[in-house]
Amino acid sequence: MDFEPFPGSRDVDRTDAQCRDGRPNVLGVPGRQGPSVGGRIRVLRSLASVICRRAARFSSSRAPLVGERDKMTEIISRNSVFVPGGQPSVTYVERAGLEIEHHFDRALAAPNQIVSLSGPTKSGKTVLCRRVLANREYVWMEGGQASSAKEVWDKICYELNFPSEIAVTDETEKKVEGNIGIPKFLLSAGGSHLKKESRTKTYRIDSMASAVRSLLEHKTILVIDDFHYLSPEARTEFLRNVKGPIFNGLGLVLLSVTHRQFDAIRAEMELIGRFASVEVPEWQIGDLQQIAEKGFSVLNINCPDYIISRLASEKPKQPISHAKIVLGDLLWSWC
Repeated sequence: MDFEPFPGSRDVDRTDAQCRDGRPNVLGVPGRQGPSVGGRIRVLRSLASVICRRAARFSSSRAPLVGERDKMTEIISRNSVFVPGGQPSVTYVERAGLEIEHHFDRALAAPNQIVSLSGPTKSGKTVLCRRVLANREYVWMEGGQASSAKEVWDKICYELNFPSEIAVTDETEKKVEGNIGIPKFLLSAGGSHLKKESRTKTYRIDSMASAVRSLLEHKTILVIDDFHYLSPEARTEFLRNVKGPIFNGLGLVLLSVTHRQFDAIRAEMELIGRFASVEVPEWQIGDLQQIAEKGFSVLNINCPDYIISRLASEKPKQPISHAKIVLGDLLWSWC
């Protein structure tokens, strides 16, 4: 599919329901809303015109056979190409020139230290972290899911499939014979007629000790996303809990926004020297353009460079927002 260049003469700069060329303003958006809104409207109208013509041309052609339809569905799947809020594969942009993955991987390889991965909100920290850890075992914990250090360890045990408590039953067989050698039965408080007496004891599991032992034994990395969501008291207690395990080889990754990347040091000053920080910088227009270029290429869409550039110029400059613009404003409107 080709997107033909479309002249930019149909500007929407009037507050009434009419465009410069006399056509009705079907979008119903006032014209003087700034260059971003006006620019997006022009781009979308341009693409809509092209898509409508292409759709009409396609509808007149023969219907694909069953095998062809399945193959088309497999190859051209917009949801698998543009995945805002998910883990991208096709449209993942490494930004190799910044060597973020390389620095993060080196920090993980260094023993006995906490690794902080920080960056602006929605800058791709989670995606990058999961990609680099793809061939490693890790336990993922959300900082916003716990209000105390104990809850952190309880949830880690839950991820490791450890119970919070165990029950041990002790059965004792009571063999009391009568005068003629016939066994007597025990009568329980509830009226049961038994030969055995059972006692059940419940033991609480030390979630921190169990989790740490398992993480160290299997060399599993612990990742806490949005570490800054933990309360100051919970952060301090948790970091004091892991000082010893880190010395023994526990791998710990803390994800946070840029201005909170040193919360671990502020909470526990003794961790200085056992702390490495890797920062994810803001996205540039050229980086965002690669997302659309890769996605359109897989979808077999030949989109003009000026449209891709305009899409990448939309704010905020975040990969998730850019993918939403492409998927929501364009593909879902016409496909």
